[in-house]
Parts: sequence; C-alpha cells; structure tokens
Amino acid sequence: MALNWFYQLVVLGLLQYEIYPLKVSLILVTSL
Repeated sequence: MALNWFYQLVVLGLLQYEIYPLKVSLILVTSL
C-alpha cells in the first residue's frame, strides 16, 4: 500500500516536470 502511494507521488512529480515542456510544444505546434 505504501509502495503504491510512493509510486503515485513519483508519477505526479514527473508529470509536473513534463507538463511545462508539453504545454510549450503544444503552443508551438498550434502556432504553426
């Protein structure tokens, strides 16, 4: 159970770091 919580925490942390570049790439694609 604790491992599942830790895994979710890591995934959320990675998503937070990935969301910004993803938004930037989406803005660049839509601006084309």
